[in-house]
Amino acid sequence: MCKVSTKSVPVIIGALGTIKKGLDQKLQLLSGDLLAILLQQITLMSTAQIVSTVLELLFCIKEILASNLFPFTISNKHQLHNTVHATH
Repeated sequence: MCKVSTKSVPVIIGALGTIKKGLDQKLQLLSGDLLAILLQQITLMSTAQIVSTVLELLFCIKEILASNLFPFTISNKHQLHNTVHATH
């Protein structure tokens, strides 16, 4: 078995790319190739993808509720309640 030493270095980047002071020194411990700006870009792109997905889902839900595909509305909530209980 090979004996390998490891070191954990906590790196936290906020969803909008906020970084803590001293991140560059911690990244130097990991690898000289990691740049804080690159990690910020990755974080921002991931956040943008998540927001885009959520907005797309909300738009789809709105379209389904506005169409005839979803027959129940808040005004006939009582009917929905009765339908669900009638099937059990």
